[in-house]
Amino acid sequence: MTQIYNDLHQFTDYIEPINLSLHQYLLLSAEPTLIHTQRL
Repeated sequence: MTQIYNDLHQFTDYIEPINLSLHQYLLLSAEPTLIHTQRL
């Protein structure tokens, strides 16, 4: 887990056989939010 800013964290996974990167961003607040993205 990488802290990007005070309450913003990034999780990254890479699946090499299919060249796929998965990114998740966690925003810690009164109502925490998890945002999921992917890149081919």
